[in-house]
Amino acid sequence: MPRTEPRLSQFGPAFVWLLKKEVSSARLASLFGTTPANVRVIAFRARNPQIAEDSGFDDLDSRLPPKITEAMGVRATPDDVVRTPVGTKKLDWLKEEIQNTVDRYSAQFLFLDGIKVLRRLAPWIGYAGDSRRIAMSALLHQETAWFLVHSGHSDSAAHEATVARNLWKIAFHESDEREYAERFIQASLIGSHACLLARQPEEAWRILEIAREAAESIGAPLGSDHFRQRGVALFQLREDERATQQFERSTEAMERLNEAKNPAQLLMTGSRHTNLLGRINCDQAQQLFALARQTFGDTSLEVSMTLYWAAACGLSTDSPSAVLKAVELLAAHPGPAPEFGHQSTIRKLLAVTPELGLDARLRRIWVRRALYENTSRNR
Repeated sequence: MPRTEPRLSQFGPAFVWLLKKEVSSARLASLFGTTPANVRVIAFRARNPQIAEDSGFDDLDSRLPPKITEAMGVRATPDDVVRTPVGTKKLDWLKEEIQNTVDRYSAQFLFLDGIKVLRRLAPWIGYAGDSRRIAMSALLHQETAWFLVHSGHSDSAAHEATVARNLWKIAFHESDEREYAERFIQASLIGSHACLLARQPEEAWRILEIAREAAESIGAPLGSDHFRQRGVALFQLREDERATQQFERSTEAMERLNEAKNPAQLLMTGSRHTNLLGRINCDQAQQLFALARQTFGDTSLEVSMTLYWAAACGLSTDSPSAVLKAVELLAAHPGPAPEFGHQSTIRKLLAVTPELGLDARLRRIWVRRALYENTSRNR
C-alpha cells in the first residue's frame, strides 16, 4: 500500500521551528509517535543540511559556455544538420508521445509514474545536433519538472527546470523561434514554484525576475501564475499588503487573458490566499472548498489545496469554535493521494496544530509556515 504520510525524518525543519518556540520535544514525540530523543536528533540534522549546488540562474539573452552545452548533451558547433521529412516526422511523433504522457498521467495524478514514462522517451532524442532536437530535449526536461513539482519534489524539480530553461535558451538563440522563448518563461515558472515549495522566496523572486525580463524582451504578457507566485513569495516574507496586491493582479490577469476554465480556478488564484490575509474569512474559504469539490472531484489536487487553506483560516482565528470546525473539516475528508507529498505534509502539521500548545499569535505564524512546509523538498 502506498505511503500516505511523510516519513518522520522529513519533519526536521518543522521540529526546529517548534522547538525554538518552546514546544517541548516530549509533546512533539507524543504527537508524532516517537521519542523525545529522536525528535531532537531529527531537528539537529535539519539544522545542518548539506550545501545545495549552485543553480546558475541565467537570463534569456545570455549564452552558455561551450563546455556546459556539451555536458548537457548538446553540440557546441553551429546548426548544420540537414533536415529531412523522415526526421521531422520522428520529432513530431516524439512530441505527441510526450504530450500524451503528460495528459494521461496528470489526469490520474500519477505524477511519478509519468516521469518514468517520460524518461524512457529520452533515448529517442539522442545527441542534440540541431535546434529542433535541443527543443525536444528541453520539453522532456520541462514536463519532468512539472510532474516533480506537483509531487512536491522541490530539489529535483528545480534541477530539471534549470536544465529545461538552459536548453530552451540554446534553441532560441539558434533559431529565433518565439515559442522557445515562451517555453523558457514557462520553465522559469516551474523553477520558481519549486523554490516556493522549499520556502525559498528570495530565490523564487529572482527566477520570476528572469521570467519577467524574458517576457518583456519578446513582448509577451505575464500570466496569472507569475503574479500568484510573486504573491506567495511575499506571503512567505510576511509582506502581506504587497502579497494581496499581487494576488489581485493574478486574478485580473487570469480574467484578461481568459485563462480560467471555470469559476473555481479564478477564485483559487486570488481569494484562496487573501482569505487568510488581513481579516480572515473562514466562510469564503469553506465556500471555495465546496466549489472545488463540485468542480474537480474529491481526489483532485485543487480540493486538497482549498481544504488546507480553509482549515488554515479556522486555525488562525481566536475563536475556539472556528478552530474546532477546522479540525473537524480535516477529519471529515480523506487525505491527499500519495503523489501529493507537499499536501500530505500540510495535512499532518495542521492536524496536530491545536495540540502544540501555542498561543493565538504563535499559532497564526505557525499555520502560515505549515502551509509551505514540504517533507519532499529534498527529493
